[in-house]
Amino acid sequence: MLIEGTGGNGDGRFYDIVLERRGKSFNYEMIFAEREDGDMCAEMANYARFIDDDPEDEDDSDDDSNDDDDSYDVANLFASCEVRDQSGDQVRSKIKVKAKDLTSGSYYAIVTSGDVSVQSEAYSTDEDELEIEFDNDADDVLEGAEAIEANFIQDGSVLAEVFAADTDELLLSETVSCRVKN
Repeated sequence: MLIEGTGGNGDGRFYDIVLERRGKSFNYEMIFAEREDGDMCAEMANYARFIDDDPEDEDDSDDDSNDDDDSYDVANLFASCEVRDQSGDQVRSKIKVKAKDLTSGSYYAIVTSGDVSVQSEAYSTDEDELEIEFDNDADDVLEGAEAIEANFIQDGSVLAEVFAADTDELLLSETVSCRVKN
């Protein structure tokens, strides 16, 4: 659960909570709360939106102010990233870029972190989906991931962009915070 609007120390943070119903009423008492990894929770929420096949259920479905945002109408993007540290040194950067509801064709991704960018080769859709991975792990690169440096991810975030290979038109874009593993 995301706590918002309290103005307290927990505001803007995610918690696992357990509520217990009081008798037969509709009143509940919180009997347990534990702070969760905010980056992981945000990534899971983004992925849930990505796999939702019915985005019209969103709260703003009657609001015409989002008519210019056709990310749900044309295609949908999910990006995730991970940094691994050992003894204060960044030893791994890993990025996944997934898109769905694309028209058949070829696409490439550009990932940017700090002032460094890497462009993938062009990949064809598998049905209407595309997945491109970037990694510095040699085994993952041998299995098809695009090669990046271990310290590619800077300041804990990545901008992922998907382009149509035939026109170089930017189709999708998302900035994500990266999980840090030690």
